[in-house]
Amino acid sequence: MLHEFLTAYRTDLIARCQAKVAQRPSPRASEEELVHGIPLFLDQIIKMLQVEQTAEPLQSRKVSGPSGGADSVISDTGGNFCARLISEQNAHL
Repeated sequence: MLHEFLTAYRTDLIARCQAKVAQRPSPRASEEELVHGIPLFLDQIIKMLQVEQTAEPLQSRKVSGPSGGADSVISDTGGNFCARLISEQNAHL
């Protein structure tokens, strides 16, 4: 299963993604996005894939929220990805 692969190689995947995003010329990623955003995104994908393997695969939408990231729907991870990342950034200021 893909979620098992992502879980097994989580640390390496995060490091590789952080290195790639850090080299991106535009838009530049903040330190908070690199440190918190990539692990949060990967964990959300892992959880969503795990739920999709259960008897109720459509429950994965509670993890990820609807396509398009509608603000009116709160996902299992505490909101949409962008809102959560902004909240974490503000907490560190």
